Amino acid sequence: MNQSFALSLFFCLLHVCTAAQQSCDSLVFRIKTPLGITTYPYGECGYTLPNWIPPIKGEFCLPIAWAYDITPDSLCCDSIPEGSLLGKAALIRRGACEFGTKTYRADRAGASAVIIINHYNNLLDKGCTPMGSSATDDPLISIPSFLLCRNAGEQIEAALKAGGPVELCVTRASLRCPTAEYSYAIPASQAAPMDLISVLYKNRTAQPQASVICKADIIDPNGKVTPLSVDLGDVKAGEEVLVRFPAYDAPAIMGKFRAVYSNNQFTETFDTLVRAFMHTQGTYATDNLKPTGSIGPSSQQFSDAGRKYQTAGMVLTGPKGFAPKYASFGLGNASAVAIGDPAVDVVNVVLYDNDVDENGEADLGATFGNLIPVAFADYQFGNESANEIICAELTSLEGLPQVELKANHLYLISILYDGNLADQNTSLTFTCSDKIFYPNFANTGFHTPLGLDQMHDGWDTSTVVARLRNGLLEWGAWEISCILTSTKNLRLSEAKYAVTPNPANDVVRLNLELESVNKSVAATLIDFQGRAVDTQVVRDFQNGQLTFDATKLPSGSYMIWIRTSNEGSTMAKLMICH
Repeated sequence: MNQSFALSLFFCLLHVCTAAQQSCDSLVFRIKTPLGITTYPYGECGYTLPNWIPPIKGEFCLPIAWAYDITPDSLCCDSIPEGSLLGKAALIRRGACEFGTKTYRADRAGASAVIIINHYNNLLDKGCTPMGSSATDDPLISIPSFLLCRNAGEQIEAALKAGGPVELCVTRASLRCPTAEYSYAIPASQAAPMDLISVLYKNRTAQPQASVICKADIIDPNGKVTPLSVDLGDVKAGEEVLVRFPAYDAPAIMGKFRAVYSNNQFTETFDTLVRAFMHTQGTYATDNLKPTGSIGPSSQQFSDAGRKYQTAGMVLTGPKGFAPKYASFGLGNASAVAIGDPAVDVVNVVLYDNDVDENGEADLGATFGNLIPVAFADYQFGNESANEIICAELTSLEGLPQVELKANHLYLISILYDGNLADQNTSLTFTCSDKIFYPNFANTGFHTPLGLDQMHDGWDTSTVVARLRNGLLEWGAWEISCILTSTKNLRLSEAKYAVTPNPANDVVRLNLELESVNKSVAATLIDFQGRAVDTQVVRDFQNGQLTFDATKLPSGSYMIWIRTSNEGSTMAKLMICH
């Protein structure tokens, strides 16, 4: 691993826990009943936190009580008598109004915290389904709100019905933000010394501590344990320290590895953290290889984003380089979105070089101005089964017979659905797993740096599947093979199109001379951030010109994604210079 890259990354690790990444927090959520204490995790089978609540400070225990509005239905959508929830954690059911409204009502009734419990509101919601949350319309909220899975809610409800005291207790663990891998899954052939192993340790007492030792035990697929430790010496009261462990030379064997983090000062169960990663036969993945469903923007979010939905993920190659043949992902609602037009029912995949200057550091920043496309794939969808993992064959944009990735190099894989062609406000949904958290780089999500406007890296509780792989079959009991459900898309011949002028200043012209009339022809201008900034669509088209206004676009590298109903698709490079 390039040391300058690793050091730059660790310099930014102190920014890892943003408001949207609460599971990297050291928060411990526990429910006390006469039968004992139950600790619930962040995410699946536990709780999540909306990103609009104020920071949770300190530790507390609160009695839990149902919140009743004027309709006594515990939905908490109407006003609640002032003082009726004073000093309590208000228990509220999901439904009828947004979470922010519920929390606001309870806040004004004197509650010190809110617990909103899930229900089975769709076929994908199960007892352990975690809840996500969008922005609230009520910004004047001063208390925390916890979104709890249905199973946990039923346990609280049963304890309250039994008449015993029930309490919410929130405390903080001594460890948080464990890191180990650059991707959850990498091919075993790409194994290299791992220098990203770290954790944040906090002395949560009011007294200084002496001889603090933090450990990371790495357990390989064969059961061999490699102990790593760091002696922190003295740690001041309330001080938090970034602990960076020695590099771990991972053996090139396939299977699951576990990193177990602990320390010699705090020994409760929640003070031990476990992080898993895997070596595969030929798959890179930032999700955990266990799809839980699919996720996507609401109709309003999709419309506000210009009818585009995009996700992205990072890949860091190993010492031998890599030759990916497929990008793989899944769709949750393809049959509901498809309209039967090959130029419209398309997912676009672009693989970008994310270290063009080869300085060992990611080319990340406010813009992705240095990213260069190296490969692409178009996948035509139709009646795929929900969340079936799809393999879309990659085509080199560098004139090579196959895609070749450099050794020890960073790449970004982008997946885009442009719904403007379908003229509807229903977005595709992309297959996801439970949320896998990675360190931030320059305050930008390291592996999935695109945020929700027309793009999203996942959601509060999910990571979208965006993988690279070198073959159709995989090894191992986890069975992550994908299905090639259509042949490689026809590549539009270079003789049939021309982009002029190139470089462009005020206007971009796409001239097309096709062999026959195509039901639909579409062209999307993709900027240097990987975003689709403009789309032109024509119907019953054979020969002619599509134009783009370049006057309001910043100078830089662009791509034109061209697709036709009958004659294939391609991506053409373009420069805009003012």
